[in-house]
Amino acid sequence: MLFSVAFLLSVFERKRMLLKADILFAPEGEKKRALLVFLWIAYALITALLISNHAPWQDEALAWLIAREVGWFNIYMEAGGNVSPSLWYYILAVPAKLGFPYESMQVVHWMGACCAAGIFLFRAPFSILFKALFIFSFYIAYEHAAIARVYMPTLLLMWGVCSCYAKRYQRPILYGVLVALLAHTSFFGILIAIFLLIDFLFYREGALIREQSWAVVVMSLAILLSVLGFALDKFSWSTYVHPIYFFHPETIRDVFYFSYFAPHSEHFFPLGIKSLLWRVGPWLGVLYGVLTLWLLKRWRAYGFMSFLILSWLVIIYFSVFKYVWPGPRHYSFCLMFTVMFLWLGKVRYQAEKTRIEDFIGILFLGSFALGVLGTVAQGYRDFQLPYSGSKRMAEYLIGHKLDDNVFIGHAPVVTACILPYMPKASLWDPRKMKGVRYIHFDALTTERQGDAEVLSLVDDHFVSSGKVYLISREPVSQVALKRLRLVYSTEGYKDSLWLYVIKGAGSGKAPN
Repeated sequence: MLFSVAFLLSVFERKRMLLKADILFAPEGEKKRALLVFLWIAYALITALLISNHAPWQDEALAWLIAREVGWFNIYMEAGGNVSPSLWYYILAVPAKLGFPYESMQVVHWMGACCAAGIFLFRAPFSILFKALFIFSFYIAYEHAAIARVYMPTLLLMWGVCSCYAKRYQRPILYGVLVALLAHTSFFGILIAIFLLIDFLFYREGALIREQSWAVVVMSLAILLSVLGFALDKFSWSTYVHPIYFFHPETIRDVFYFSYFAPHSEHFFPLGIKSLLWRVGPWLGVLYGVLTLWLLKRWRAYGFMSFLILSWLVIIYFSVFKYVWPGPRHYSFCLMFTVMFLWLGKVRYQAEKTRIEDFIGILFLGSFALGVLGTVAQGYRDFQLPYSGSKRMAEYLIGHKLDDNVFIGHAPVVTACILPYMPKASLWDPRKMKGVRYIHFDALTTERQGDAEVLSLVDDHFVSSGKVYLISREPVSQVALKRLRLVYSTEGYKDSLWLYVIKGAGSGKAPN
């Protein structure tokens, strides 16, 4: 009897301690530096392993090619045509123009991702469990770490700005430079930079001093310069100013599901649980948003609330009405913005802890736990099948001493993935009927050509002194096979490539 009473008392005591525990934010003055260092080292090792199994695909390849092949000033214009600000391209231009191998891009990206994780671990006000699950979740450990894209610099500078936010008026030049760089990372970076500029201008106490005024000038010019990169490219600008390309309402559900529940985690679940997640997930995503807005309202952070709602609406708009946008990597910024504004809100508004904070924390921990499963699932998938077949195709061409040829690119945006591995090779683009070393985005980029049309253009416009090779992103039609002989093929999760010899093409002709 006494044992039973003691057991019940211990259960109630644990329950009381659990209720008092900080789930979302860390207790005031908590310092667990050794544990944070361990988590940081573990993150660096795990992401290095994931990157070692990752074969870069078209998004990554095209950025490297622009950085390698385009002049320093023109990189700014090419990045704008690629619907992206130019900071990541200029970072890549340093190793690319110095002749470093393609793999150096992944090393640079990995170092940036580790710095971003380190800032988050050591500077964010969240609980240890929140931080641990967040950095190992799918978007942080894989999507924005293993895949080398513009979103890693966005997160790095977002967390950097957050860590300086409390002293933004005491160190305005540093803060202004960070915001200015953030504006040149991605479309999402521009959104955040605009908000931070407004916040800096209108939520201050007293008049701006000289250094603060200079910070405003730096931020304003950087945002303007970043936007001009899109505006000066007609193809890129039309993507934004054209109100509707077509409507696909299924992405409304996807936005709320993938914002908070990582893709690929369902790999571990039977069909029944998958079905349940797909039904419940979007509503839980909405609940995250509503509770976060309620918490910001309680803090009277009305500026944060307004901009968070606006940024979500912008992401939903582009996801629903713009065919170039839908994808979990873009939806993830609904989550990133939410985490950022909770961080900034905690810095500015020191309100007492509520049960709602605990509930939000529990939801986040559940979401991030699923995200960790997503990281494991995608890492295992990369181990089984490369993300892209481009590396294996390039290795085949180099091994057979074909890497100094001019290849015909059927769907050049994808087939150009082989070029970063082969500095001497080039791609003959049948859409433009000329050889290219990188892909310039314009109206022709989105056009798809059939096998017969490509072969006709080759016969009429392409000449070569040797064999003519065609690289395709998919197997050609049976009709086209009469003119083609399959030499080699590679599979990839994102990009698969097929190498063909065109029979009767190029014999005895001079190179074009």
